[in-house]
Amino acid sequence: MILFGQCPDVNTLATKTFLDKLKEFYKEYHLIIVWDNAAFHKSKKLEDENLTIIFLPSYSPELNPAERFFQEIRKVTANQIFENIEQQEKLIDQALVNYTIQKKKRYILLTIHFLLKYQGKRLKDEG
Repeated sequence: MILFGQCPDVNTLATKTFLDKLKEFYKEYHLIIVWDNAAFHKSKKLEDENLTIIFLPSYSPELNPAERFFQEIRKVTANQIFENIEQQEKLIDQALVNYTIQKKKRYILLTIHFLLKYQGKRLKDEG
């Protein structure tokens, strides 16, 4: 499942709302979320027994699949002037649809690879 939506604010409340929707959709699973170190990702309000949050190392955008995703989306809007925000949103919406159809499997595999590599190293270092 891929969730798209617009949110006027990015904060703990928005993050909790997102996680609640995700947990509702995948209620029979224990979720593992990989996030950067944004302050709102680290709130105690997000802790849940059916949720594990793994934080990426600081200053490592190359490891964050979302950064690669945003880089691809920026290619669609670069060097353009839009008459209004709706025109820009329409272009981004279409790019998201095209991107997810073409790249979904590849990014899932990259994310799984990172999880296995990073978590394995982390467990080894802690052990």
